Amino acid sequence: GITDVVSKCRGQRNPYTVIKATFDALSKHETAEQIALKTGHSVVEITNLAKYRKL
Repeated sequence: GITDVVSKCRGQRNPYTVIKATFDALSKHETAEQIALKTGHSVVEITNLAKYRKL
């Protein structure tokens, strides 16, 4: 499982707000397989795009 999470806070720095925002972000996380199914691409294409994309 997840043992460590690092985040950057914008706005309120109330610990409860930060924890809620972290869990909201984690719950919206999608795997490469889910993105591939949604977009019609293969998992290899998705992972190659993610590897070379600058975020």
